[in-house]
Amino acid sequence: MYILNLCDNPEVLATMQIVKTIITLIRIIVPIILIVSIMLSYVGAIKDKDTDALTKANKGVIPKVVATFLVILIPSFVNLIADAVDVDKNMYISCIELATDENINRAYNSTAEKNVEQAYESINQSDYQIALNSVNKLKDTSLKNELLNKLKVIANYLDLKTRILSLESLKGTELSNRYKEVSSEIDQIKDSRIKDMFRNLLSQVRTTKPLDLKTGLSEYKKYESMGYYEVIPPHPTTNMPLWIFLHGDGGLNTEGFTYHVAHGNAYINEEFFYVAPTPIPFQQDWSGGNIPSNLKSLIDHLVSQYEIDKDRIIISGFSRGAIGTWTMVNNYPDLFSVAYPISCRPVGVQAKNFLTTVVRGHVGDVYGKNGGYEGNYADDMSSLVNEIKKLGGDATLTIYKGKKHGEVNYILWDKKTIEEALSIRKKR
Repeated sequence: MYILNLCDNPEVLATMQIVKTIITLIRIIVPIILIVSIMLSYVGAIKDKDTDALTKANKGVIPKVVATFLVILIPSFVNLIADAVDVDKNMYISCIELATDENINRAYNSTAEKNVEQAYESINQSDYQIALNSVNKLKDTSLKNELLNKLKVIANYLDLKTRILSLESLKGTELSNRYKEVSSEIDQIKDSRIKDMFRNLLSQVRTTKPLDLKTGLSEYKKYESMGYYEVIPPHPTTNMPLWIFLHGDGGLNTEGFTYHVAHGNAYINEEFFYVAPTPIPFQQDWSGGNIPSNLKSLIDHLVSQYEIDKDRIIISGFSRGAIGTWTMVNNYPDLFSVAYPISCRPVGVQAKNFLTTVVRGHVGDVYGKNGGYEGNYADDMSSLVNEIKKLGGDATLTIYKGKKHGEVNYILWDKKTIEEALSIRKKR
């Protein structure tokens, strides 16, 4: 028994139309040929006055007449065969009756519409190809153009699907850029079902792939004994940079940090992981006690958790945080790609430990009560930077005339500073 109604299949109807035409031609032509053959046999026998030939002609009439009737009865034989093999005779008869040009075109139209609908539902290359083949067979120009336009949309979705899956083979900046690109395209999709499907597909791309994280400024977190705040980039992927900021006395508990990030939106739209640890009480150096080792443990945790690019770990700090910046590079010379110490005096460090880390120091030049110790910081930072340069390191110090303590730290969220920091890779 048939499960599908084959008469809805345009190819079946087209075949049936050919069969019907052939049967019709046979029923017309074969009897004519037989009749002509009988007539020629008699004419020849009579003309030649050949008794034997006439006898043969008489004998041949009956088989030829029988053959003629058999040809006429072909549809009946087909029905008998259908009964013998358990074919639905009514369906066969219906297919024969429906096998007209109008019905065949209608079946092609219906099939093409169903195939396009299936391709849109699945966003599958195989379904798309089946739909395209069926649409190309249409004679109805208006419907054909309408369906071809729908197929263009599906083709764009298939291209987007391919590009999402190709993220698996990418990493670093290229991965980040491509991830932003496809994410933006998904946001513009109006069909919520399709959008959700692509969002789900994108979220499944993991490990050496985009990370599924809530972006923006986080709540307070803690790793072991080290508390911290972080900013997750808008399009987080693996192999992205990590930027560590160490606050000074004025930014205890990251109040200064959270103000600039949450209210000034600094770093919110930048493409790197940004973290501000919060471990020190008032007037305790970042270099004191177990703080450096605890901070190193936090950095290692972040590198592992977010699969950070180990050649782009940036450290920066202002005032007392800058002392911590000098200390961390000094203690872990193979860890950071670039350091930005802002307005502080280097304490207990050696120039030889800064040869594989790029140093970009910034400081004001105002001495005295109103400027605090800024001018003294400039002298001490200049001395260390010069030592690093003499040993072959890459270090610079920018001194800002007329700037007091606390008037230089804005440089850390300057666009040029950010671009510079992201372009520097760790010397190995």
